[in-house]
Amino acid sequence: MSQTPMKRNNKYAELDSDQVREKVVRYLVRGNAMEEIATKMNLSVEYVVTTWKDYVSSQYAMPEEERWLLHERRLEYMLQKATKLIEEGLDAEFGAQTLQAALKVLQQLEELQGLNNARKKEAENKAVELTQKQVAQMLEIIDNIKQELSYQLVQELQQLNSVTPDIIQGQFEEVQLKVIENAG
Repeated sequence: MSQTPMKRNNKYAELDSDQVREKVVRYLVRGNAMEEIATKMNLSVEYVVTTWKDYVSSQYAMPEEERWLLHERRLEYMLQKATKLIEEGLDAEFGAQTLQAALKVLQQLEELQGLNNARKKEAENKAVELTQKQVAQMLEIIDNIKQELSYQLVQELQQLNSVTPDIIQGQFEEVQLKVIENAG
């Protein structure tokens, strides 16, 4: 008695891994719990968690400035769409919602720009702090070199001061005597 495998009636069964990832992320962004997504898509919770972690790690691969710019562009795109809907006419049923959506996008853009300004200010402060530390290190190095040169100069002067005219005269006479002895 042979059994035929039971065919799954799952609209997600035909999706490739990228499409599954896209659906999982979309459901999570909409606020669905991982368990709900797993049940809905006939996946294990572990797979949903792994899919989310893979997505998050791929997002961090993009530099912060690029992520910020992408987010800003998305918000601006949403604002353009909302503006177009508003221009086409506010109807009684969806007009207020469209206007509210446009206002929310404007608020998010404003917050994002504020965050960017704060981030830039923080980066500037870090650059100033780093420059101050580097200048302090350079001044310390210059001071150490100055002290070493001063010490060496004092040593040289002491050696020069220890040679008096009497010593020079005595050394000169010794050399003269040796020359005379060797000549004779």
